[in-house]
Amino acid sequence: SNPDGLYYANYSVTTAYIFVNECNNNPPVFVNCPHEWVINENNNSALTGILATDANINPVFRKLTYSLVVQSPLIAATWFTIPNPSSSDIAVNSVDRELFTSADIDQVLRGVVIMRMDVTDGKFTHTCQVTVYVLDVNDNPPVFNPSSYSLYLNECSPIGTPVLKVYATDADATPQNRIILYTITSGNTNSSFALDLYTGIMTTQLLLNYVITMSYTMSLKASNPDGLYYANYSVTTAYIFVNECNNNPPVFVNCPHEWVINENNNSALTGILATDANINPVFRKLTYSLVVQSPLIAATWFTIPNPSSSDIAVNSVDRELFTSADIDQVLRGVVIMRMDVTDGKFTHTCQVTVYVLDVNDNPPVFNPSSYSLYLNECSPIGTPLFTVYATDADATPQNRIILYAITSGDTNNAFRLDMHTGNMTTQQLLNYLITTNYTMSLTASNPDGLYYTNYSMARADVFVIECNVHGPVFIGCPYYWVINENTITTLTGIVATDVNVNPQLRSLMYSLNAQNPLAPIPLTWFTIPDPLSPNISVNSVDRENITEVDSLGRGIVTMTIYVTDGKYTSACQITVLVVDLNDNPPIFNPVNYAATVLECSLNGTTVNTIYATDADATAVNRIIIFTIVGGNPNSTFALDQSTGVVIALGPFDICITPSYTLSISAANPDGLNNSILATDAITVGCCNEHSPIFLSSLYNATVLEYNSLVPPTCSQPAGSLLSVSATDGDCCPVYGNVTGYSIIGGDPLGIFTINAVGSVGVAYPQLIDYEDTTSYLLTIAAMDGGTPPLSGIARLSVTVTPQHNHCPVFGVLVYTASVHEDALNGAVLQIYPPITANEGDVTNPMISFSISGGPFNITSDGSIVRTTMPVTYIQSRPYYLLTINVTELQIGRENTSTCTPYCNATALLNVTVVPINTPCIFTSDWVNYCPTLASYIPVGSVVKTVRCVDTDLGLNGKVSYYMYGGNGYFGIDAITGNITVASSLVSSVSAQYTITIVAQDQGSPPLSATITMSFSIALDLNPPYFTRTVFKASASTTTPIGTSLLTVLAMDDDAPLVPAGSILYTIEPWTPPMPFSLDATTGRVYVNSSLSAANIQPFYTFLVKALDGYCWQAVPDAIVDITIVDIVKPRCVFSAPYYQSRTWLLYTANFSVGLWENAIIGSLVIDLQNYTSTPLSNFSLISWSPGANTRFRVYSNGSIVVQNTLRSATPDFYIATYNLTVASQCDSSIITTTISIYVLDVNDHSPVLNNISYCIPEYTPIGTNIAELTLHATDVDLYENAYIVYTCTQPAPVFVNAITGVVTLSTTLNRLVINQYPLVLCYATDRNGRGRTTANYLNITVCPYVNHSPYLQPELQNMTICELQPPGLIGKLLAFDVDTVVPFSVIYYSILGGVSYLDGKPSAAFVNQTFPFFVVQTDGLVYTTTPLDRDTVDQYYITVQVSNSDTAAMKNISTIGTLVINVCDVNNHPPVINSSLVCIAQHPVVGTPVTVLTATDKDVADTPFSTVWFWITDQTLGFTTDNVTGLVMANGYNGAAGENVSLPILAYDNYGTYLSLSSTATLEVVVYDTCSQVVMTLCESSQTVENVCKDLITRMLSEATGFGVCKTHSENVGDTVHALTDLYLYFYNNNTYKALPSQSALALIDLNSNLLTYFQRSGCCIKDVKPYTCPALPLSTPVPIWVPSSIAGLLALILSMVCCVACIATSYWCRKYKKLKVSKTVLKRSMTSQLEQFSYQSEVNTTTNPLWVSPYEVDASTVYESQELTIDMFQDDDDDSARTSETTQHNQLYESQELVIDVLTDDGDFDYAPLMTNTPAKNTLYESQELKIEVGMDDDDLEPVPTKQPAKASQERKVEKNSALDPKPGPSKQAPAKPDSKASAKTDSKASAKTDSKSSAKTDSKASAKTDSK
Repeated sequence: SNPDGLYYANYSVTTAYIFVNECNNNPPVFVNCPHEWVINENNNSALTGILATDANINPVFRKLTYSLVVQSPLIAATWFTIPNPSSSDIAVNSVDRELFTSADIDQVLRGVVIMRMDVTDGKFTHTCQVTVYVLDVNDNPPVFNPSSYSLYLNECSPIGTPVLKVYATDADATPQNRIILYTITSGNTNSSFALDLYTGIMTTQLLLNYVITMSYTMSLKASNPDGLYYANYSVTTAYIFVNECNNNPPVFVNCPHEWVINENNNSALTGILATDANINPVFRKLTYSLVVQSPLIAATWFTIPNPSSSDIAVNSVDRELFTSADIDQVLRGVVIMRMDVTDGKFTHTCQVTVYVLDVNDNPPVFNPSSYSLYLNECSPIGTPLFTVYATDADATPQNRIILYAITSGDTNNAFRLDMHTGNMTTQQLLNYLITTNYTMSLTASNPDGLYYTNYSMARADVFVIECNVHGPVFIGCPYYWVINENTITTLTGIVATDVNVNPQLRSLMYSLNAQNPLAPIPLTWFTIPDPLSPNISVNSVDRENITEVDSLGRGIVTMTIYVTDGKYTSACQITVLVVDLNDNPPIFNPVNYAATVLECSLNGTTVNTIYATDADATAVNRIIIFTIVGGNPNSTFALDQSTGVVIALGPFDICITPSYTLSISAANPDGLNNSILATDAITVGCCNEHSPIFLSSLYNATVLEYNSLVPPTCSQPAGSLLSVSATDGDCCPVYGNVTGYSIIGGDPLGIFTINAVGSVGVAYPQLIDYEDTTSYLLTIAAMDGGTPPLSGIARLSVTVTPQHNHCPVFGVLVYTASVHEDALNGAVLQIYPPITANEGDVTNPMISFSISGGPFNITSDGSIVRTTMPVTYIQSRPYYLLTINVTELQIGRENTSTCTPYCNATALLNVTVVPINTPCIFTSDWVNYCPTLASYIPVGSVVKTVRCVDTDLGLNGKVSYYMYGGNGYFGIDAITGNITVASSLVSSVSAQYTITIVAQDQGSPPLSATITMSFSIALDLNPPYFTRTVFKASASTTTPIGTSLLTVLAMDDDAPLVPAGSILYTIEPWTPPMPFSLDATTGRVYVNSSLSAANIQPFYTFLVKALDGYCWQAVPDAIVDITIVDIVKPRCVFSAPYYQSRTWLLYTANFSVGLWENAIIGSLVIDLQNYTSTPLSNFSLISWSPGANTRFRVYSNGSIVVQNTLRSATPDFYIATYNLTVASQCDSSIITTTISIYVLDVNDHSPVLNNISYCIPEYTPIGTNIAELTLHATDVDLYENAYIVYTCTQPAPVFVNAITGVVTLSTTLNRLVINQYPLVLCYATDRNGRGRTTANYLNITVCPYVNHSPYLQPELQNMTICELQPPGLIGKLLAFDVDTVVPFSVIYYSILGGVSYLDGKPSAAFVNQTFPFFVVQTDGLVYTTTPLDRDTVDQYYITVQVSNSDTAAMKNISTIGTLVINVCDVNNHPPVINSSLVCIAQHPVVGTPVTVLTATDKDVADTPFSTVWFWITDQTLGFTTDNVTGLVMANGYNGAAGENVSLPILAYDNYGTYLSLSSTATLEVVVYDTCSQVVMTLCESSQTVENVCKDLITRMLSEATGFGVCKTHSENVGDTVHALTDLYLYFYNNNTYKALPSQSALALIDLNSNLLTYFQRSGCCIKDVKPYTCPALPLSTPVPIWVPSSIAGLLALILSMVCCVACIATSYWCRKYKKLKVSKTVLKRSMTSQLEQFSYQSEVNTTTNPLWVSPYEVDASTVYESQELTIDMFQDDDDDSARTSETTQHNQLYESQELVIDVLTDDGDFDYAPLMTNTPAKNTLYESQELKIEVGMDDDDLEPVPTKQPAKASQERKVEKNSALDPKPGPSKQAPAKPDSKASAKTDSKASAKTDSKSSAKTDSKASAKTDSK
């Protein structure tokens, strides 16, 4: 190729092939050589895994052949072979470990087989040494010698007597497999013998009993401990025969013995039993005897008739014969006797006791047997009568209890006999009128059953003496009257009665007390002239002096009338309602008034208010009507008749009329009082009506912009720009002068100023900046002197001339950026915000950027900032603060002293170095943890520590640990990572828990690492423990390697669940290594290296740990001391290992010794002479820890012994640690050592368990933990010695948790069945139930609980209260509870809620807080909280609860019932009259029905309260009414059409005289002319709703037309028969009540024919509309009248002229009517609800009604609301000019040629329609029914409103043709309009030019927005 570029692009290609021949030059090589296997003996599995490879490729060179040569021992050649030379697998054949010699055994006693394996490929050979370690397997069981044992043993042998020694041998190779354990597997009845586990010596551990066991045949086992059970073993049999001896006396089995019997019982006492354990019948013959000890009389009651039997005969025991000395605390008779039993040699005595129960065999007896007395009727409740008494001869109080009762004769339950004391009292007031005497039967009985069976009877007679106890009572109280003021009358009807029979007690006297809480009432108004009569005399009551009034304004007089019979007095409230009369005239205050009105006041301005007062009491009589009667020319002012407000109507001109004086009258409307006059002087004031006007509307000026970079001489100074001027047209001097000028717009910063004469200047030239604003348009105002002033405005345009006046400016002063610590050289920074600088002038010069302060650079345009070196070089700095410079580059600005400036700018860039956060990494040792934990591990123990390493700095490297999972049994320390036990593991045995550990740093965002660990919990309640604290052994320098020196043995109390064989033994590594090893499973310590080496020490002391397979150590280490006896010891050295530092110190050695706390005083602790290299003397104690010198003594010969007790209360496993420092003289030097003595705990204290007594409430749920009974024993021992197990005897109602001592209820408690349980004996045993035991009692009693709910009686209770009553008591709830124990018998009442009803329907739901009732919690009294209203609620259903507690926790022991409260009605609502207007034909005959009056009364229907009577109070108007039915009839009225009559109507409810309520109203009667009616015929389809349709049509026509419309009764007048579908309507003026002619009424209907669509939608189809046909007047006989011919001719001429004038007038008015059709309101919102009641009934017109309009053909005919348009239509006069609409003052309407209006479908939304007019496309005119336009606000644009292209083709109709007269049903279609070139050529501007500019340009917004209020 040719090298002409970055790559060689021009080249050509060829191929060269070279083939290599292989030769065998790669020898085979073993990959994993040397190789080892470890196998068990007897294993026949092949040894695999050794591998050889050959690098050659040729298969011939790679074919390998294997061979094996056994080097030692030679016997192994039969065990290991290679059966297939092409494979390296070694076949194994039954290796026997026992055949190895000592030369072929390693230091851990494994058999070692050494072999050589060769591999060859035919040319090369490779050799590898392979070693097989053979483990000894326990495959040889122990063998007994001899195979069985037999012997005889005396029954009397003491405990510990040696019996025999068994022996067995084991052929296994290693010591751990030769360990033999001896056990008794069966036949050891009652564990009578003990066999030492290691020595095989059998001893007795119980006294033998020939009676129980005569011989023992035991199976003995010798086994190796290599599994959970002993698998390798042999068995032998031991036969032991027991010789009998006599040593068993007779014994009472159940002694002492007790019986409980009833008196008079003769049944024998049996059940006491004595036995003799001897087998010989001679020794077992027993004789019984009985001795009565007390009372002596019992010797005749109890005997033993047969001495060979223990049965005792009983003979008629009498409980009443016992003395007090022979009675126990529960009043049982006690007989104490001694029973003896003997077998002739031995005698046993037993005390027997008989408890004699008293039987109720004596009835009570009355003494005396009859009682009598006389009792006054007036005796109060509780009056004592007498006390009855009876006696009972029984012995015990419970059988002498006497209950007294009245069994008959207590009429009305008037008396109470105390059942315990016999005291009889009255419990009700007696009534002589009801009962005059009582004869009662009394009973005295013993309560020993459901009924009283033992009783006697007595008689009691009570005679009642009469007395006066009844007072007088008013009937019908309270009383009400209604009277007029000033009335003189008598109030009658008061009645009082007295139920006493005696006439002297029934003589009544009356008195009166008038009272009023607001004001006193003169005593002369109301008096009782005759005290024997309740009639009240009334004398001239004045309503104005009564201040308390009711809702109708009547004065309320409240009095109390009293009646007395000389002893008792009753009172009754009397209320008199005084009706006010109009008896006071109005009075002006003041009489003369003055005011001022401005000449510019608007129409309706309030001028002032005229005041007058009336002294009458009620508002209706205080009504004052004000009237202007003079001084009001041209009605310039108006006066509100009711308020007296004077209103200005205007106009006013101060120059024409400067003042007015009005005369005003005030009078009552009823005319009963003459009116009076007042004057009002009103002055007219001046107004400011003209604003100032500037001479020019726009002024112009220029100004130079400010330059701060040059001297002030270079800028334009402040000064005047120009002057402006304005004038004012007002003639008043105050308002006609221009008082000042101001800038009101365009200058928000206040740069410019203007003074009072109009001179404009610059106030702040430094604010003028061309780059900000190039020009200003100021608004200048000129003000006059008005208050407020009027102003005129002008514009001032100020143009700014630019200069160079800006330096570069940074967008911000400080920029920020960040860079990551791993950023490379050239990394681009992201800067916020982007760096920008602006020079600011119009012609911006060039600028350049630079940066300093750090390893960064910036481009000249400032767009990019980069790093100049890797950030790793600068990562020690957290940030950089850089300086950015920007400089102008334009030349020629160096000289700043001239007006040409030069400048630059700086900003800061803060660059933050962002560290990179990486997550932490868990150290690899976290996987080394124990997956199985023992359940005994204490809470708080650390089971593992995890560590997660984070190399980050700061918060990024701060790691916290969190844990998830574990079910609460584990926790983790957030700082250290220690995983601890958080809760006891005992309850989670067999469970497995997976925990997730999260290590999270505190970076942002935080990063984390996660690991998962699983723990399973094993049932292991106890840790292992060593059998000894110190294990000692010795060896010599010649002891061979592999020699077993000693066995460290630990035990586990969980065996056999966790046998000792599963214990693992470990020692920690030492530096330098020790010459010893420890077998992990057996605990044997072996020599593993030569003891003759140079570094061997004379003493070795190390610690051994014992683990029970769960990787957690809970016990202290065992101490192993090994002495090398023949080593040459250096002089003057203590030779002991310094254990704490795991190092050897040749010249300083310390010792650790363990002692049990019960070590005997004088016991040897350590002999230091054994641990010195040279015999020493003169040992002495030189220092010690506290207390060590008093507990130990150091002898001069080196012996340390115990000299005081060692117990201590230190709360640790080691009770105490004592340190002794001992010194000794060696040659010429002093050597020292320190001995640490650990005192270990001994289980020498029993637990302490206290008695516990507790009363458990009955019916407590089963399973409830009874915290008060929790067993808690204390033990001053430590660790496992203080682990306590609890047990309790049964039966008991509770269960006790053995570990926690928690007591749980196990049965249902019922106090009526058991109220006291026998004492429950409970035990507390330490050392997990295998140590010391303490017993004590649980005393359990049953407490009464609320086990019976109270109940209501009856469950449904009723109460009644009338509405409006003041809050107070209405009744009491009755409830009972059968419980008698307080507080469970106390009843609490509460209201939970309820529902209220009205007429049987729910009206509201309440809660207790808002309910109008409350109940007294303790006694059930029910009160109202507010007066009730019968109109809203007539019945309450209240949910009440009765319970035994007022706390929420005991609400469940309750009963719920219902309280029904009925609300009765009172007459508190007057009737309200519904009728307001009715129409009647003129000249009605007497009896003509006019209307039926109706009224509503909110009081309860069908009661006197709601029964309404009617009355026409003015009978002179020619009408009368039926008081009951309300029918109004004509009665002499003869009015003409167009009149109206106002009938005053009174309606009152029929409750009775003075108690009825009433209201008044006015019925307007409109009199119409029948000939003015219109008849509207409905379609037959409307008959079903004809009455509804008639009302709907009447109401809607009235609302649409603005006229009154009556539905008359003409269909019932005359002889003409009318259809039911005919509707007769009468239209009249609402103000004058004058009738409209029928033709005018038809025209109104025609104008609103669009209503027919809505009638149709409502289901009211109209068939025809026509005027009413008046019946022809009857012809009378003509009377001839003579008229002269001249007069007749004159009359004819006049008549013809009148006809002409009438014709012309008629033509004009007809034309005008056709031209002007004013649309009225067609729909109201109030009508929508009526319309919604009907649905569409037909889509097709089925009538011939010309006014019928299809509801779907809406394009041609549509109705719109008056809110959207009220507009006049004119006939086109073709004058091309616009006409002024008569609708509004300024609203223009254009000719049809100049206006096109879209016809839209009525949307029926009752809202304004949008503007839809626009420029016309053709000439079109629409009917008013088809017109839609919106009159908008005047936009002041001096242009007419544009029109709009119609939405669809228009339809042409002539305006003169009314669509309502079209004979076809529905609207007629309109032909397209012909184009009118003349009209189309016209422009809208021409039309607008012809319009008066003032009227056409403005649309009066107020007028256009108005809506016809009708």
